[in-house]
Amino acid sequence: MIDKQVAPINAITMKYAKEYFRKYPKSRVLYFTTDNLAFTGLEQATDHAKGLEDDLVIPITRKEAMAAITDMITDGWNDYGNEDEQYY
Repeated sequence: MIDKQVAPINAITMKYAKEYFRKYPKSRVLYFTTDNLAFTGLEQATDHAKGLEDDLVIPITRKEAMAAITDMITDGWNDYGNEDEQYY
């Protein structure tokens, strides 16, 4: 089930999105399950999500992920509490 309106998209999800987009430079969209795993295909994400308590699949485009990271940096959210782990 894809429902972006109630999807739990947060800073951690966006951090993973940025990392996955680096791994898959040709992908324009990734499909995230609520356990923060990313899939390049909707079918694979949906199949994986069926085994989770929350079966949401959240599509995130490269453009959305990069804009969110930029916004978080601008707003001062440039780390996750670990000095070595930064958005940029």
